[in-house]
Amino acid sequence: MSHNWHLFPNSEERLVAFRAARLRLRAEYGARGAAKKLIPYLSQATLNRLLAEEGKHPDRKFDAATQERLILYFKSSDKLSLYEALAQQIGQSEIEKQLILAKFEGDYTYFRFASHETIKEARLVQGKIRIFSDNDGNPAFLHWSHDWKREGEEGYSGPEHNGYVFYVSNRLYMAGRTVGIFRLAIGRAENADDFIPGLVLSVRAKEHKDPYSARFVMISDKLHENISDLENGGPKKFFEITKGNYAYYMLIH
Repeated sequence: MSHNWHLFPNSEERLVAFRAARLRLRAEYGARGAAKKLIPYLSQATLNRLLAEEGKHPDRKFDAATQERLILYFKSSDKLSLYEALAQQIGQSEIEKQLILAKFEGDYTYFRFASHETIKEARLVQGKIRIFSDNDGNPAFLHWSHDWKREGEEGYSGPEHNGYVFYVSNRLYMAGRTVGIFRLAIGRAENADDFIPGLVLSVRAKEHKDPYSARFVMISDKLHENISDLENGGPKKFFEITKGNYAYYMLIH
């Protein structure tokens, strides 16, 4: 029965990867009984041969199936972190990751429309965002919405959402979560020296958890004048920055 080995169709490339995996097996699982955790992948007899010296059981003597299984075992055990996996999938480069903290680290005030009842009753509100480096050195953020307790206020219990920040092609992505909620905000930004307009997609925090999308404008807390402009200008200034007064808030009941 023939097999099509997709991971390494070239037998020499597969052999090189297999040799590295076999050396790692001996180094990490050479102690007596330690290799038993691999039994779902490989039989005990095969493990004994793999752990033996190269002279007794040369690498080339192991069939392609065994070589693949050992290679794949270590590949699956070397999983990327959640941040790294997402960054890889959206094509964020290491330079773009570094730019997030170089350009955008800090505290922000954002403005968006919100409604507890109907769209007609939507009003302009303010929330807070903090972009920082987490304990693993990944760009992260915290979010406090307009009706969430702030740090220092009585009853404060932490931020409403937390998550990761990504930056690709001058687009700032903030993927946040809390129990039962996933929140995605996308802002258009070259730097933090101006208004950052964008869209947020989430669900309302109230009991019905209705999905909604809303335009927002995010401003660095260092730009006091810009924040004052929006506070004083209200909806008219908001529509001017977001280039239109349509689709500023959409709700799905």
